[in-house]
Amino acid sequence: MAGLVLLIFVGVVLKHGLAVIRKEDVPLQERIIASAAFYSLVGVLVTALFFFPFRINSTLFMTVLVMGITEGLYLRHSVL
Repeated sequence: MAGLVLLIFVGVVLKHGLAVIRKEDVPLQERIIASAAFYSLVGVLVTALFFFPFRINSTLFMTVLVMGITEGLYLRHSVL
């Protein structure tokens, strides 16, 4: 059950990241930052499947930091 909730959470963050990247009215610099954060998150998640667990504090911190950047940019440019 907890794994499903985590997958939904990560899926929502990835969906919001793509929404910021595709939005035409967001400034180009922020779209580049959002795309870098989005692809960093995807890279960390794929790498974590094969090489290292999330028990490592630095891995977990960087993952949460990138998710926060992505979600922050989404909220900044949404009407929420």
